[in-house]
Amino acid sequence: ARHALNEAGFPDAKVIASNDLDEEKIRELKAAGAAIDIWGVGTNLVTAQNQPALGGVYKLGGLELDGQWQDKIKLSNDPIKVSFPGRLQVVRQTGNEGATHLLIDENSEPMGSTSATPLLTELVSAGKRAREAPAISQTRAHSIQQWAELIEGRVGPKISATLRARQQALVDNYQKD
Repeated sequence: ARHALNEAGFPDAKVIASNDLDEEKIRELKAAGAAIDIWGVGTNLVTAQNQPALGGVYKLGGLELDGQWQDKIKLSNDPIKVSFPGRLQVVRQTGNEGATHLLIDENSEPMGSTSATPLLTELVSAGKRAREAPAISQTRAHSIQQWAELIEGRVGPKISATLRARQQALVDNYQKD
């Protein structure tokens, strides 16, 4: 990557490595001569191996600047890791064949049918708590009920055609540059 960036005229561009890095992987990469400027350690920095954590990655879907939404995506050679643009929402739609889940951009797509229920709720807005946390007993009851509905279908969410097209347009635009 460093050689390709230098050849393309970007000698000051930083090379960043991440994805479950630990001291052993970093040692191996350095020994192999990897030209890495920034190391994204994350999960292994804050957890012990005998107390593993669920890995999570924040992927920016867009920026709102001067009232206008600008789509952003994370690119990857692995298609499953390419993120979707926009302000995402998962909706559960119930019908004759049971419940289905659909990933949409709530800024530009309607919720769908009247039986659509949004599943994601805003917890933080403008750096402040958006709502009070429910009691543990309420969270438990809600989780049990949601789990029962989820395992009925056992199918991951479908991606709206509009959202998939916007993702592909951003990938295509990046590849042209």
